Amino acid sequence: ERLTTRHEFDVPFQLGAVKVVPFALGELGHWGEDLEGDDYSRAYVNTGVRASLPMWAVYPNVRDPLFNLNGLAHKVVFDAEFSYADANENFDELPLYDPLDDTSIVEMRRRLASGALPPTILDPKFDSRRYALRSGMQNWVTAPSAEIADDLMALRLGMRHRWQTKRGVAGNQHIVDWLTLDMNASLFPDPNRDNFGQEVGLIDYDLRWHLGDRF
Repeated sequence: ERLTTRHEFDVPFQLGAVKVVPFALGELGHWGEDLEGDDYSRAYVNTGVRASLPMWAVYPNVRDPLFNLNGLAHKVVFDAEFSYADANENFDELPLYDPLDDTSIVEMRRRLASGALPPTILDPKFDSRRYALRSGMQNWVTAPSAEIADDLMALRLGMRHRWQTKRGVAGNQHIVDWLTLDMNASLFPDPNRDNFGQEVGLIDYDLRWHLGDRF
């Protein structure tokens, strides 16, 4: 059996232009079998604060037929989250009852991580469970895997940019994303425990240029 209940309480308020959301999340769970075949019960708590600051600017005179621009609006949201989590049991004592990746991704990761046959994962940095933990999956009430929850302290920073324009025939134009850029990074105050000795990690970006409605 696997029985879990997870709840979150938020207290959002506005601090000038910044939206601030202190939160507290708690979970009680019981599993009929851990990796040793024994009963496993866990209490887990996660507290912290989230903040976001939206900004925007409009440039109606930006027009360029080559880049398919008919006006330009830049919208950006800066966000931050600090969280402190504590669990009375380690998550790696449980099987991963809910797979995080499909078979093709698991096989590709194994081949990249090791040249041995059959391929095996030797470095814990390539363990999808630890990546999900460091990425903050345990902060979600609706996390797709109940097993991912453990001690962790992290400060996550991000920004989401949207450059939008209008397209379509005159009188029937619609707003579309012309260029998007998302960037994120995490800071770990206890790097030896939480991020393999590195204070900064999980730096990523996603850049998309929509040249036209079909490309």
